[in-house]
Amino acid sequence: MDYTSSLPGTLPRAEALTAVLASIFFGTFTVLAVFAVYFASRQSLRRISTIAALAITVALYALSATYTIAVLARLGRQSRILDNDFFDSPTLDCIGTATLTLTTVLTNAVVWSRVWILWGHNKVLYGASLTSLLVTLILGALSTSETCPANATRSVIYFFENNRQLPLGGFYWGSATGLTASWFSMATNTIAFILYLIKAL
Repeated sequence: MDYTSSLPGTLPRAEALTAVLASIFFGTFTVLAVFAVYFASRQSLRRISTIAALAITVALYALSATYTIAVLARLGRQSRILDNDFFDSPTLDCIGTATLTLTTVLTNAVVWSRVWILWGHNKVLYGASLTSLLVTLILGALSTSETCPANATRSVIYFFENNRQLPLGGFYWGSATGLTASWFSMATNTIAFILYLIKAL
């Protein structure tokens, strides 16, 4: 399938499709986030669970916004926010992998928090779940470091793509540590879901 544009000066189809999908998902997430914040704010803000829910919602929304802005900036050929002679900006794959890692850890934490409540804050489950979250974070961070340019951590502010071709793709694609993080996250979520069903049914 040809993903390149047939007209000179027009955008490649793959880039345009990515931008459209990112915008649609971000718009949907915006609506859901507004409802989540609205209903959470109607509860007592003195409750730790309410504060945690609001914090996670805001964090996930910020991650989604970061990636969407990066995609749209790439589409507009704005490879950098500011000019800098010393540091290259991380690629779009770098941004996507980093946001995916943080999103995965946060959503896994939400799933496990429900299990903690149902199982009466079992200490064994606390230890097992925190360990699984830490392992997922480490594996995702390793995959991100493989995907990002070597100096990406020194140029956080320049998080737009600079057209550099990297040996490994973003979103854990082609990365052994990234694929391991994906499978490990899915396995731990499956275990959490089974534990949830045991108590809920």
